[in-house]
This record gives sequence, C-alpha cells and structure tokens, in this order.
Amino acid sequence: MLYETLSQPLILLQILGVGFISGVVFDLNTFFYVLCDKNKTARLILDIVSTLIVFVIFFFLILNIANGEIRFYQIVFFVLALAIERLTIGKLVAKAITVCYNFCGKVLRKTYKKVSNFRKKGNNDKIAS
Repeated sequence: MLYETLSQPLILLQILGVGFISGVVFDLNTFFYVLCDKNKTARLILDIVSTLIVFVIFFFLILNIANGEIRFYQIVFFVLALAIERLTIGKLVAKAITVCYNFCGKVLRKTYKKVSNFRKKGNNDKIAS
C-alpha cells in the first residue's frame, strides 16, 4: 500500500481537529463585533479577515500534512468540523460573550451613576483632600 493511503485516517483526524479549532477564529470575530458596538462595516471587515485567516490555516495544513495534494474530502471535512464547532461551542461562546458584555455594561453604568451623583452633591472637596 502507498504511504498516503495508510496515513489518510490520521490526515482526516488532523483536518477535523484543525477545522474545529478554526471555528475559534469566528468566535473571536463575534467577540470583536460585539466590542465594536455591532457596526456593519466592522462586521464586514472582521468577516473578511476571519475568512482569510481560516483559508491560510487550511492552506498550510494541506501543505504540511498532505504534501500540497488537495482532495475534495479534505475540504468537506474541514468545513464540516468548522460548522459543527459553530453550531455547538460557537453558540455557547456567543451567548457567554453577550452575557459578559451586558454584565460589564451594567456595572460600568452603575459605577458612573454613583460617581456622578457623588460629584453632584458637592463632595468634590472631599475628593481633592
């Protein structure tokens, strides 16, 4: 048997693993999108950058493990693993990002309100001394 035929299951597992991990790039994309206050231009730029990063990861993966020979099943399994990550862990990460963002926003608003009320009451001289 040929060496490439014997190593195809290992190559498949590596493709699935890297595809799953590449989904993290899109999770970071979601995080930065929320930080940019859900700006449409930022979303477009982040999507393009994330797609290019994932393409480069896939390119170097194929170059490294399959000696540059790209096959249809490699693309299918990479995209499948990426989609599975987005549908499972990606949804959980997006929900966690939203919850953390809302919590931090509430804390900052309350802190700002307390500081502004403290200053309005004429307690500025206490701050200086």
